Amino acid sequence: RVIKHGRIFKHRFDDRIPLVPFFVFPYLLFYFPWMIGFHVLLLSRTLVEVQQAVIAIMIATCIGYVVFCTFSTMVEHHALKHDNAWSSWILKFVYENDRRVNAFPSMHVFMTMLMLLFMLKWYGWTSAIFVPVALAILASTVLTKQHYVHDITGGIIVGVFSYGLVQYMI
Repeated sequence: RVIKHGRIFKHRFDDRIPLVPFFVFPYLLFYFPWMIGFHVLLLSRTLVEVQQAVIAIMIATCIGYVVFCTFSTMVEHHALKHDNAWSSWILKFVYENDRRVNAFPSMHVFMTMLMLLFMLKWYGWTSAIFVPVALAILASTVLTKQHYVHDITGGIIVGVFSYGLVQYMI
């Protein structure tokens, strides 16, 4: 069954957050260097560490999809200015190709949280250089109007919960 309509799960604070098309670049950073880099890092870890990361990702993804199917939420996309900026053109492409009913919890956020938590665990504070990258990705989800504040909060909770559950289990 394809879900075409969802609830608007928005806080009044969301209307005060500006649309900043340039933040489409950190938003897309999630897919390429961040996700690929994390998977390359997995190649250098022990079997138990890889199992923990994969199971945490599976738990978070399952939670996300259960929520997407039972409490479908969507984000109202804003009209973009017709300018020649690359960022506006790319953001328009993202808007046109994004699924509309998978806003809460933000998958960008829970995956970013998981990647950051595992990197901090494995490499300690030397991996703190990735904190600004993670923060940019989290900020990009609301500054591109791809998510609302509640989606970010939900993503953080799902990511931290999945990480903590795996640490407890394995």
